[in-house]
Amino acid sequence: MSDFHQLQNSMGDSVFNTYEYTKYTYPAHFHKSYELLYVGQGSALCTVDEKTVLLNKGDFFLIFPYRIHSFQVNESSTLFVSVFSGSFIKSFVKMTAGKEGSISPFRCSATAEELFREKIQHKFNAFFGTLSDTEILTVKACLYMICCEYLEKVELSAVNAQGNETVMQILDQISRRFTENITLQSISEELGYSYQYVSKIFSQRIRTNFKALVNQYRYEYAKQLLTETDKSISEIAFESGFQSIRSFNFVFSSFANQTPREFRARNIV
Repeated sequence: MSDFHQLQNSMGDSVFNTYEYTKYTYPAHFHKSYELLYVGQGSALCTVDEKTVLLNKGDFFLIFPYRIHSFQVNESSTLFVSVFSGSFIKSFVKMTAGKEGSISPFRCSATAEELFREKIQHKFNAFFGTLSDTEILTVKACLYMICCEYLEKVELSAVNAQGNETVMQILDQISRRFTENITLQSISEELGYSYQYVSKIFSQRIRTNFKALVNQYRYEYAKQLLTETDKSISEIAFESGFQSIRSFNFVFSSFANQTPREFRARNIV
């Protein structure tokens, strides 16, 4: 299965959501936001860029934007996950521009850990929806404290800053043009880069099949049309960017394990 782009955590500059997992395996994915892991009980395995590390109780782990990652939690463990935009930690983003942290867990001081547990972890159910101004300030304060201790304990190394910018440009092109007959060649022409350069950056940094990624965008858009409009299956297929009903049914079924018609029947109230 291809690594997938988590669209809901890439769109906009105010993403903030939290989850708690037990006995769960999350497949390889990537997104524009940062992701902070914290092990509340037991242990968890996290893989970033094909390197797997063991996280134990009390460990924090920060994943930078666009790094492919997955995790596995057994039934006796609890993993808390917070996903947030760089807008919550602007100074940290500026300080680490052109750099990425090593793939290793870190420990925080008792003060920082307790603040995180009290103000974010223990309130995670309240964070679904729009944050109030006070909650935004609280979240920023907690995240900045964690990031400060991260900088003290995790080694940073330089990365290809231009490559990061190109990745964002490629993903922006896909998000705006996925309903068209888009190709890497057409993207390279639009951006003014050579096809060889765009193809190299895409394979190195995104490391997934281009067509599969475009189809994911089309699938997500088709799901929205199926549940929010009365348009026919054929209209939705072509409006979402598929070239035929057959390809639409095949791609949709590969993602959802059900046909578009079955999905609509089960999701219309």
